[in-house]
Amino acid sequence: NENGDFFTPEKSIPPTGYPGRTFEVCHTMNESFGFSYHDENWKTGKDVIHMLVDIVSKGGNLLLNVGPDPHGKIPQESVDALLETGQWLGVHGEAIYGTQASPFSELGFEGRCTQKTLPEGNTNLYFHVFVSPEDGRLSIPVLKNEVVDAVLMGADGKLKIDQSEEGWFMEMP
Repeated sequence: NENGDFFTPEKSIPPTGYPGRTFEVCHTMNESFGFSYHDENWKTGKDVIHMLVDIVSKGGNLLLNVGPDPHGKIPQESVDALLETGQWLGVHGEAIYGTQASPFSELGFEGRCTQKTLPEGNTNLYFHVFVSPEDGRLSIPVLKNEVVDAVLMGADGKLKIDQSEEGWFMEMP
């Protein structure tokens, strides 16, 4: 609908987002919007984090349905996943809150990228690595700008970045 102001796909994450359009994915903690005794397919904290990162990296928001049981209580599986997600956001929230979609159409690794333009005009890129490379060298897309530094959120010290004929690489701990 070209006349709408945003899209709200339910329980479906678009493969590339909707470039130039705002969207919000409405998803559930299991498979049901309402309580179901039969629905035991709970998302873990890792599942919710990956879903959140995937959606935000495409320029969207996540609306997560957390339904109570028949007694009005939030199921423990949801509580555990939400607490884990909250702990992760406590360390990595900068890479989610106030960010924009990835500037890259492809990454050289299994993961996503978000970006944030800072008040002074610099841009931070946040690479969310879902699977660490076996050799410890993360191949990152070609960058046209100067790389000032690279850090691993939640850890001390800077990461080493190399540029070679093969491209840009970041040494992962």
